Amino acid sequence: MHNLRLDSKDAAKLALRSDIGVSTRVSAHMEIENKHKKLLNSIEFNMLLFDVCPIGIAIYKSNGDCVAANKAAATITGQSIAEFENVNFNNIKQWQDSGFLSIVQCAINNSRPTDVDVQLQLKDACSAVWLKYRVVPFLFESKCHLLLTFADITEKKNIEERNRLYVEELESALTQTVSVIRTLGEMRDPYTAGHERRVGDLAAAIGAELGFDDRRQQGLRIAGYLHDIGKIAAPAEILVKPGRLSPAEFELIKGHSAKGYEILSNVDFPWPVALVALQHHERMDGSGYPQGIKGEQITLKARIVAVADVVDAMSSHRPYRPALGIENALAEIERGKGTKFDADATDACLRLFRQKGYEFQD
Repeated sequence: MHNLRLDSKDAAKLALRSDIGVSTRVSAHMEIENKHKKLLNSIEFNMLLFDVCPIGIAIYKSNGDCVAANKAAATITGQSIAEFENVNFNNIKQWQDSGFLSIVQCAINNSRPTDVDVQLQLKDACSAVWLKYRVVPFLFESKCHLLLTFADITEKKNIEERNRLYVEELESALTQTVSVIRTLGEMRDPYTAGHERRVGDLAAAIGAELGFDDRRQQGLRIAGYLHDIGKIAAPAEILVKPGRLSPAEFELIKGHSAKGYEILSNVDFPWPVALVALQHHERMDGSGYPQGIKGEQITLKARIVAVADVVDAMSSHRPYRPALGIENALAEIERGKGTKFDADATDACLRLFRQKGYEFQD
């Protein structure tokens, strides 16, 4: 085998040829890249993109005169490009009636893009359509212009509306079912008739006071309506007993929390209704039942229902005692604020009754 050795001159020539090859490839790559940049920056290419874009695009001067519109803009609005470009947007009655012009003006004043969905009755359309607009102010030759992009989202809106109606129907059916179950519970314990409803309504009002949205308030209302459902498993003679309960009888009654959880956990509620039934007799200091948990271990909805439950129970008539009145009930939760009852829920309840005139509805 021969040993190949390069003298210094040969090595230098080889390195030079290698450098020239790399340099040639880099130059070729840069040339291609420059051509691409030139193409992307060309008016013809941008006009091609403008015309083939499936989203409607229109460019306006700030005075409302249309500078240009693409084919999609004409197709979506049912107009020719010439018709589109010859109309000042201040004269478009549909935009005036829908309040869209004020949105355009707001975008100009704030110098920032604005998105909005607008329902319009377009030319030759059988019914109104929904368009999603994006209004983008920009400067050209030191003058304000507007870029409007828009797309037909009518089908999307129709689907959303169908889904909304479907959800409303389901929630209505759920509410009616809950009312039936609540009524069955009250039939076994006529002395507390209306208690579950009042607790649910007050719990929802407390939730509203704490900033809960409508859906979370509805969850509180239903949880309140069903918090005592486990009592259907308790002997009726204990539920209506006029005297004080024996320790054994009280233990039976205390079992309604776990029984309520057992019943409700089989239903796929969108809120922790079963957990509220289990925990509504728990207390912040751990002195409640059935688990003796405390503080944040108790779900917030159960802490709210606990406050509403005590207020209604104390202020209402019971077989074993007359009604104690709302002021005594409020004083009780005030004494237990932060120790037995959630402080925020207690404060919200006190505000409702003492400052905002809340009253139980029979």
